[in-house]
Amino acid sequence: MIETLKKLNNQFYNETFSKHGEDVRSLGWGSKESQNIRFRVLLEMGIKGGQSVLDVGCGFGDFYDFLLSQNINVDYVGADINKNFIKVAKQKNKSVIFHLSDTSSFSNDSFDWVVASGVFCFDDENNNLNKLTKNLSKLYNISKKAAAVNFLSSETKGNIKEGFRHYKPQNIINAALTITNKVSLRHDYLQNDFTVYLYKE
Repeated sequence: MIETLKKLNNQFYNETFSKHGEDVRSLGWGSKESQNIRFRVLLEMGIKGGQSVLDVGCGFGDFYDFLLSQNINVDYVGADINKNFIKVAKQKNKSVIFHLSDTSSFSNDSFDWVVASGVFCFDDENNNLNKLTKNLSKLYNISKKAAAVNFLSSETKGNIKEGFRHYKPQNIINAALTITNKVSLRHDYLQNDFTVYLYKE
């Protein structure tokens, strides 16, 4: 991730964590329900039990808990650049590996599936489409099967929050198609959100 975006990310989440502690509001989600809706869409990429998953921007490791709630046991690894989140995640699930890092710590073809939820939500002049495409490519390359990434949508019927980047789905799908022609876009689960799957198989 770009250094400016890392700074924005940590500044925002340190503030929310100081207010809410271990709570979905610290992660920027409106509710546990909306978080789980996003998690279900990530799962529907094709994740099955016994496979490996890298969760980029893992927060408290809630996606791991969600998978367990669905009776899906995976070889899960979480990564986040916020030390408060990683500390809580390690306390919650002591048997799970969590890294205080970004994607630069992982090599190509390391995990069956890579998911990134809420990673690209901040508005910044450096957060342009070319650099975003490079980040998508990195997530895709780390995976063996596919990567799933969600975004705030410019097509929302609700309010657009200041300081957050809402993406045009058409721009993201076009960026994804420069990486692989096996792409799927989901814009059917929340009015202000969409997810892109980038497949290798």
